[in-house]
Amino acid sequence: MSVEFNHTIVLTRDREKSAHFLAHMLGLEVGESAGMFLPVTTANGVTLDFATVDIDIPMQHYAFLVSEDEFDQALARLVAATQAADRHAAGWHRGARTAMDRAPTLV
Repeated sequence: MSVEFNHTIVLTRDREKSAHFLAHMLGLEVGESAGMFLPVTTANGVTLDFATVDIDIPMQHYAFLVSEDEFDQALARLVAATQAADRHAAGWHRGARTAMDRAPTLV
């Protein structure tokens, strides 16, 4: 008997953001929507079917086998995304602080 792993469902709050994030990090493509699922397929044909749900999502674990070069590329993309998010958050906080400083004081 030949048994192969075909797909799994990935529960998320936002299938679009989650599927595109993972696809970008791993250098993959997001497939066409299939009903409630948005697929990302790995090189060995396994599909991660992202689904938006409105429930408490239990912890999920996924492991990917990649080469050293692919790992370095994925890590670089993850670090860049994290730094961009940090810069965005820092800018928002600076802007909020500045706006608060200019707010009129009520006596």
